[in-house]
Amino acid sequence: MSLADHVRRYGGGPSTYTAQQIMDLDSSEPTTLVPGFISQGVTLLVSKPKIGKSYLCLHIGLGVPAVARC
Repeated sequence: MSLADHVRRYGGGPSTYTAQQIMDLDSSEPTTLVPGFISQGVTLLVSKPKIGKSYLCLHIGLGVPAVARC
């Protein structure tokens, strides 16, 4: 299906919302990827150079699937 067909079928383009519509949205608890540590959305891992940020990300990435299998 081409992009033009998809737009015709499902509607297209960005949606716009008023401030009131945004305020009325359900703002329930955020979904967590790693409970108590990483929530869905933007998460920044910031520190001095050579402190181990890459290793932390590696261990989190290896640990999440392991916990999901339990």
